[in-house]
Amino acid sequence: KVEFGPGAPPPPPKDTTPPVINITAPANGAMAGKAGANCTVTGMVDDPAVTSVSVNGTAAAVTGGAWSAVVTLVSGANSITATATDPAGNAGQAQVTVTLDDKPPFLKFKVIDLEAKTFSGQAEPGCKLNMNGKPLGTDANGFFKVQLDAGFKGVLKFDAVDAAGNTNSKSFEIAWARANNWLRS
Repeated sequence: KVEFGPGAPPPPPKDTTPPVINITAPANGAMAGKAGANCTVTGMVDDPAVTSVSVNGTAAAVTGGAWSAVVTLVSGANSITATATDPAGNAGQAQVTVTLDDKPPFLKFKVIDLEAKTFSGQAEPGCKLNMNGKPLGTDANGFFKVQLDAGFKGVLKFDAVDAAGNTNSKSFEIAWARANNWLRS
């Protein structure tokens, strides 16, 4: 039994409350492209007495409750866990999942019909597709068809950009002649 003399305050209760930490970026479920393999993770912690913040085991820089760290992502789904520890040893955690898509979107041509002057093909579903700098529509599966103007001569450049920012390009030079049609890629 501990007794206190007259006027001596009792000791403060032991701190058992973990700090609240959150991740403000990247968002849970975010997609990163090849350029985002080194991912900056940022967040806030509510306890000014926090002694350390780590992200996937790497120390984060902490200033006034805001923190940041850089983690290296691998291809596919990546779990990012931020942990804040206070002076009493209590730890709070926050977690997000980020997917690294480091592959360019596919872009292929199914039919190149020089007689009918049409191109058809498929790009990765959901990617943005341009032909010679202008948007080219696709269906839900990424299929597209292009009808060329009679007498078109020149280069067709197809550019695909997926949700992660990865790119793929293909170009074709087209020339029409009376006796001879040719295509060069």
